[in-house]
Amino acid sequence: MANFSIPASNDAAEDASRLLQRLGFVILALGAPCAEALSPRAIFLFFPIGMALLLVATMLHPVKDVGARLYRALWSPLARLSFAMLAWAALSLVWTPFGVEAAEHLFKLTGTGLLVVVALACSRDHMRAAELYLFPLGIVLAMLAILVMAVADHAELGSYADKIGRTGVALVILLWPAMAGLAARGRNGLARLLMILAAAFVFAIGSPSVAAAFFVGVLVLSFAISDL
Repeated sequence: MANFSIPASNDAAEDASRLLQRLGFVILALGAPCAEALSPRAIFLFFPIGMALLLVATMLHPVKDVGARLYRALWSPLARLSFAMLAWAALSLVWTPFGVEAAEHLFKLTGTGLLVVVALACSRDHMRAAELYLFPLGIVLAMLAILVMAVADHAELGSYADKIGRTGVALVILLWPAMAGLAARGRNGLARLLMILAAAFVFAIGSPSVAAAFFVGVLVLSFAISDL
């Protein structure tokens, strides 16, 4: 009797894994910076979808020592500090007058953060050059979104001040991974240009929270490059 079954191919699984991983990076790099321009809840849609694609890609083509990598990630100083902040946020639910809304927001933040840690611990160590360029492109799209909303607000087509502020925060947070991607490819001039453009947008937005986030990012970057 003829056997029509197709044997499993490691190459096919690896190709499918790379495709899903690239789709995940596209959603994270292009969707996340512009999510706040669409809706305050959009970020909780883009991030889980992108991370879920990365996890599926990992299951198709697993990496070695996932358990050890996940253990190191969860017990790193940054992770322990994050757990402390989440514990304090959970404790603050005791005295907040908006218990239900705050608990829902804390649950989304915790779930999203854990999903990010798991996906990064399970992902491959190396990225393709095209994937590194996705993050600077997402920053440029966020700048264009801020510009469009500013023009619409100036033309009195609606009130976009809150969305501009939230998109500015996403811009300055995701700026540093985008600069790291450019620096990894030896594009240090483009990385500096991206930071200068972001600084100009931060100044134009005029939001204290956006300026504070940008200042903290510059401070951390200065410490990082002072001791490689």
